[in-house]
Amino acid sequence: MGPFSLKEAQTSFYVTGGLGAPVLEQPVSITNEQIVTISGSASPGADIIIYYKLNDGAKTQAANVKATQAGTFKAEIGLSAEGEYKITAVAIADDITSMESVPVTITVDRTPPASPGNLKGESPDASTIKLSWEAPEGEDLGSITYEIKRDGSVISEGISGGISLTYTDEGLSEDTEYSYQVFAIDGAGNISEQAETTVKTIKGPDRIPPEAPKNVQATLDDELNVIITWDASMDNVATTGYIIYRSIDGSDFDEVGRVLVSEGLDDLKFEDKNLYNSITYRYIIKAFDDNNNISEPSIPVEIITPSLAISSLRCDVAKDKYGYINTGSELLFTVHGDKNRFAYIDLVYECWNDENGNPMDDPVELAATLKIEEIRDSSGKGTGEYRYAYTIVPGTTAIKSAKLRFTNDAPLPYTRTISVDIVSLPVNVSGTLEFSIAVDPQTTDYVLNMLKGGRISVWSDTMSFGKTANIGEDLSGTKTFAIQGLLPGNDYKLNIYNSLGESIYSIDQIELQKGKINKNQCSTTEIKEPARLFVRVVEDADEGQKPVEGVRVSVINASDNSIKASYLSNKNGWVCYYNDGRREAAIIDKENVLNNIILQVSFGSNINEYYLGVPPVRLTLQPGETEKTIILKKMKSSTLKGTVTLPGDLPGKNIQIIANQFIRGKYLTKTTETDEEGRYSIELYPGSVDISTSSWRLPSNQSYYGNTTIEDGKENIFDIKIQMVNGYIELDTYVQMAGEDKKTFDMSSSWRIGAHIPLTVTRKKSGYSNYLSPGEWESGITIYNADPYETFAISLDGSQAGMRAVTTEVTLDDDYYAHAEIVLKEEGKLKVSVKDHDGNSQTGSLRTMYVYDMNIPGTKLVEDYDFKTDATELHLPEGKYTAIFHWGYKYSHGTMKAIVGTLQGLENFLSLKNVEYVKMENFDITFNKITDLGLIITPIGQDSDEKGAFGKHTDTWLKSNKSKASPGSIITYSASFHLPEDFDQSEIIEPVMKLDIANGTTLLPQSIQIRTDNNFIPSYEIENDYIDIN
Repeated sequence: MGPFSLKEAQTSFYVTGGLGAPVLEQPVSITNEQIVTISGSASPGADIIIYYKLNDGAKTQAANVKATQAGTFKAEIGLSAEGEYKITAVAIADDITSMESVPVTITVDRTPPASPGNLKGESPDASTIKLSWEAPEGEDLGSITYEIKRDGSVISEGISGGISLTYTDEGLSEDTEYSYQVFAIDGAGNISEQAETTVKTIKGPDRIPPEAPKNVQATLDDELNVIITWDASMDNVATTGYIIYRSIDGSDFDEVGRVLVSEGLDDLKFEDKNLYNSITYRYIIKAFDDNNNISEPSIPVEIITPSLAISSLRCDVAKDKYGYINTGSELLFTVHGDKNRFAYIDLVYECWNDENGNPMDDPVELAATLKIEEIRDSSGKGTGEYRYAYTIVPGTTAIKSAKLRFTNDAPLPYTRTISVDIVSLPVNVSGTLEFSIAVDPQTTDYVLNMLKGGRISVWSDTMSFGKTANIGEDLSGTKTFAIQGLLPGNDYKLNIYNSLGESIYSIDQIELQKGKINKNQCSTTEIKEPARLFVRVVEDADEGQKPVEGVRVSVINASDNSIKASYLSNKNGWVCYYNDGRREAAIIDKENVLNNIILQVSFGSNINEYYLGVPPVRLTLQPGETEKTIILKKMKSSTLKGTVTLPGDLPGKNIQIIANQFIRGKYLTKTTETDEEGRYSIELYPGSVDISTSSWRLPSNQSYYGNTTIEDGKENIFDIKIQMVNGYIELDTYVQMAGEDKKTFDMSSSWRIGAHIPLTVTRKKSGYSNYLSPGEWESGITIYNADPYETFAISLDGSQAGMRAVTTEVTLDDDYYAHAEIVLKEEGKLKVSVKDHDGNSQTGSLRTMYVYDMNIPGTKLVEDYDFKTDATELHLPEGKYTAIFHWGYKYSHGTMKAIVGTLQGLENFLSLKNVEYVKMENFDITFNKITDLGLIITPIGQDSDEKGAFGKHTDTWLKSNKSKASPGSIITYSASFHLPEDFDQSEIIEPVMKLDIANGTTLLPQSIQIRTDNNFIPSYEIENDYIDIN
């Protein structure tokens, strides 16, 4: 047959019908898992048996599952060992077993590959690292993949290739060290040990800018500066600084400053200074790094500056009461406003000079601009206070007006200005008089001294107005005085007054105008020296002339009998108005020439020696000094002597002798005192004299009165006999309190002590006693009509003050004097302190003490005493005593006195009343000593009502309760008050009930309840320790 021919043939075959073999799906071809899931398809509902052969070994049944109605099945089989697994399956249904399925082969490989070899890395640039390695030997290169980690984190996986492999890592930081790990993974998923290397990037140029600044804030301070703050920007290397851009009123952004980041910078801020008012400013910020990489701009912030403002404007000027100011005065302009601004004053004033200083016939109006400087603080910052002191220049007649210009001095269109008129203007300038005194070399010292102590006066009678200037001590050459503050006027008169206020030079009809300076002058040669008179008064005595003080000399002008001066002589005899003996004080220096004067001499009432009269003295005065001495002649005197005797011919020593004479129409009184022998001597003038005596020794009705005549040139004798004399007992009193030392005590210093301690003086010779109160004796006792050597008993009774009575005897000496000393000693004193069972005070609560005398049979009650204080004291005679203490009123009133009169009776009664008490037995009281029983702790009694009556009304009562309490417990106080209907309301004006709050307790809030029968709710007040209910 040839090519492409056809041959036909026949053969025989047969088809066997039965159950189909299962079809298995290939799950994986290679794995390292311990279990694999086998799935497939078969006849619905058939039982499926799965087998495997490991490395073509014996067939092993691996699983038995049932196919679903959809004909699918699934089963897990274990892969316990490495090797090649051939898996088959058969289906069984209706006892028919199918043929085995087509096998699927799975290789189990649990051996990891070798590590990648020869791993290396290099940094081609600052942000890149390139890795290279070789595939592990003996592995199927087609099934090996690779996983790469950087610093422990996976950065790439699934890398495959041939024998040599590479990987490039980009976006890294420059000059930074990185650690890399490379793993080989075979087809079964087994991972090799890591191959590891460390590579550092090289340094290189940075091209990454910082991030844009965030949280930009803008605030305005009080100096109109904007403070901008922001948060730091992050950069891949480091942020170097920030650029601040500003836009004004919507203009383009311009750079206004930079802020560099420095070490230790706590915050980032920029201060934009010297801003304009009423402007909208917008700011953005960009960050940059060392490589000048600039960030995107921040979100813009906006701030609007406030309007230009001033808070106050003042113009201070010292005006006189007429509203004028002086040339040279200051106008102080003060402005408070925005800081770092500019202030100007536009001033308009009127002046006698033009702008070049040339004088004008009439005032002209001028203008000036004053720049007011801002006051700076110690750091040079503006304070917002602007001040300028403008001095009124000579010739200025008035400040007409002034206007403030307050500006920011900004260029257009940002200029802002405030203009304000100063309302305290206009103000006028007063006139000035310049007066010069030229000192001539020939001027006398007297004239110069008059000027040095003098003054210059400028006065207008029409206006009743003027000014003065003191000349001062420095007078040489020409001295000029500027008298300012003078009102305009044309009738001023200038006077120069000396130190005595006398005019020594004058100029009339001086005209003064506003702001103008009127100049005048004089020479000292025009000032004449006045006449000056010096008068001295002396006594013509045997030992020579002696000055006489107190003589009046009057200077009379003989032409008109007018008195020009009248003064007394001083201690040096000079007649002047200074009492210091200076000769220079002339009695007259007012007149330039005073002819024919008369000096008239009279004696002052303070002169105790009398002189013969002085006839008038005539003088003529000329300019300069005149001195006159007036010599007085003394009247002659004689001596009066005598002796004073007392009863019993005792000498009357220390008796005052008083002599009265009437000489030349005036009474003259002289006194002297007798010596130890009773003798006296006194100089008197011839004539009648009245003699009297005075002494504490003499009763008021026993002073001597007599008269005698003094004869000239003789020794006159006058003896005096005293008929009755007083004696004196000096008394020193002391007190010695219990337990203390003796000390001086003035019994009259306390009316309470004095009332309780009477003084008794008893004359021993007569037995007569006299009782004196403290005001009558004080520290001594006067004995009327006493005898020398007479004896007296002095007694002080201090029993009412807790002291024993004391008596002492004294005898007057021949001087009718005696001294007595008395010491009052306090009886024995019982001292005790009482507190409650907790040791606390009970303010306002009564404590009662009963004291029984244990020296008397039957223990007699000697004291029953109640008190409200923590401590008390009680005087008792010497002896042995027992005391009972309890809280509340004493029970010794009325018929109870007999019941509690004995110690046993009181104890029985207190037990019956269920009153708790404390008993202190058999303690001793010693005279002038203190017996201290110490602290008595007495329990407060059980609750009980205490009642009382008002006056004669027995149906009135007041009830209250008292309670025991423990710490932290709550107690209730209650009190009630009752008056019967027939009670006379006039007997109680304003009833008040007081409820004590015990010490150590606290009043609970809102706990006071008050009820009344008539529904009237009274008021109450809560004090520290009680409640007042009115």
